[in-house]
Amino acid sequence: MRLFGKILLAFLAVLGALALTGAVVAWKAVSSFGPSHPDVPDATVLVVDFTTPFRDGGHGNGGGLFPAQPTLRGVIDALDAAAEDDSIKAVIGRFGSDDRPMAQAQELRAAIARLRAAGKPTYAFADSLGDMGGSPATYYLASAFEKIWLQPSGMLGLNGFQAEVPFAHKALTDLGITAEFGQRWEYKNAMDSLIRDDMSAPQRASYDRLFQSWQMQVIETVAADRRIDKAKVNSLMQHPPMFAAEAKTAGLVDATGYWDELMTAVEDATGTRSHFRLDDYAASLPEPGEPHGTVIAVIEAQGNVHRGTSEVDGSGLYSSIGSDTTAEAIRNAIDDPKVKAIVLRINSPGGDYIAADGIWRELMRARDKRLPVIATLGDVAASGGYFIAMPARKIVAQPGTITGSIGVFAGKPVLTDLWAKLGIRWDTVQTSPNATLWSPNRPFTPAERQWFDRMLDSIYADFSGKAAANRGLTAAQMDQVARGRIWTGADAKAIGLVDELGDFSTAVRIARSEAGIADDADVSLVPYPAPPHGLEAVLQALLGSKLPGLFSSLSRLQAVLGPVLGLAEQVSTAIDPRGNTVLATGLPGVGTAPRH
Repeated sequence: MRLFGKILLAFLAVLGALALTGAVVAWKAVSSFGPSHPDVPDATVLVVDFTTPFRDGGHGNGGGLFPAQPTLRGVIDALDAAAEDDSIKAVIGRFGSDDRPMAQAQELRAAIARLRAAGKPTYAFADSLGDMGGSPATYYLASAFEKIWLQPSGMLGLNGFQAEVPFAHKALTDLGITAEFGQRWEYKNAMDSLIRDDMSAPQRASYDRLFQSWQMQVIETVAADRRIDKAKVNSLMQHPPMFAAEAKTAGLVDATGYWDELMTAVEDATGTRSHFRLDDYAASLPEPGEPHGTVIAVIEAQGNVHRGTSEVDGSGLYSSIGSDTTAEAIRNAIDDPKVKAIVLRINSPGGDYIAADGIWRELMRARDKRLPVIATLGDVAASGGYFIAMPARKIVAQPGTITGSIGVFAGKPVLTDLWAKLGIRWDTVQTSPNATLWSPNRPFTPAERQWFDRMLDSIYADFSGKAAANRGLTAAQMDQVARGRIWTGADAKAIGLVDELGDFSTAVRIARSEAGIADDADVSLVPYPAPPHGLEAVLQALLGSKLPGLFSSLSRLQAVLGPVLGLAEQVSTAIDPRGNTVLATGLPGVGTAPRH
């Protein structure tokens, strides 16, 4: 009857999901009355809200339960359209004290530069910038605009970059929790907070170099944009937040004034009182039609790397890198004769080693078939995120992209002393001494620890060896830049882990060149796989990776489901008239699988 119970629960889950889907579809239908493509006035000012976070990657607006968070690609596409649109007379960016990743700020800066090159006046406005902490990345982005306005009561903070890392080793030890973790090598610091009482010298050196590289990028760019000496910008970054008048005197802002005063000034300059929000402007743009001309496949790799199918969030966009989903997308692109190149967009801190290796293999197949693969790195492509970039013919990163971390860590918590404190005793039945290898109820034996270390050595050798081969470096050269260390994209280019600095459009340009596509040839950027929409998106958001297996199981059982439901009561009484149950469980290990 356990099987019948599972079938019944699955069936009820699908019914519930369908009911919720119906309600959502009805709500969307009602809420969508009215023009789906708002008309853009003949002369208007485009207003972009930079106080909201933008999600890296994603295509369109998603088709799930909830409105999609604005995507970086969607925002940039709209800004590029505005650059060519004669009806857009100026662009205003609205800023606050919200933080933004450096690489994303750099990609947006490139789009603002294209607006200015097209002759569009650009204005940045903030009520306050960085007054409550955070990195200088928000002002760094605002400085791409031609004119910066700051509210008179606001402040401008250029406080530099920092990281505060907690270390819980003593607290865990006091609770009776110890850790059996290992890493390769000294810069692979993901577990240091659990096994150390303070920051190691390698971890400090890694963070220090990362932040120094970012700071120099900010200093050099702000100095150039604001026509201020680099030494002065560096000096300003050593002080507390400046009041608005001080920021103007220092040359970091052009005017102090309120939002209405800026709007009046822009209206006078452009001759229009109309203003249009970016999300409305994006909705007014034509929907992509059927692919035409040469096809470049765009494969998104966003989030944690894991085995199985990629997860879909409530907006209908992929939010993780499932090895099965991603590998299938690569295979489909390889097998499609219309696809002449692949652009792989990566924004990932890493994840499961075996999953990343499976994706790596499919990309190597594309390489062997001479199908150009160009990787473009977003905010972060570290560890497993960098692993899947390695087979690319060219790797493109922003100067601020967190890159590398070629290494591995794994392990498990040990709760023996905690159970003793709580007065809980565990007994075990096992058929092999290794059956409880990953059990948190005991430490590794000496033999198990020896095997564990051998596993870490093997994974590190595989990762660094493939990296060396793919990047054309010797083993000694790779060991100097690997060992788990993170780098900025600028540093990664200098040491051979990245080929070119740039954004998504840079990767597309390189893909065209590598595939031999003429500059004036029509090219369609086609997502592989196509993002889920409608019912599929809703069900995937509700049921996650269980959806394909669930549908598969129900399909196989369709022929017998009716009779089983009809005879359920009789079968139940015949098998177990007293209602007794026998419980058999296979508890999953709680150890941390090898991650990089």
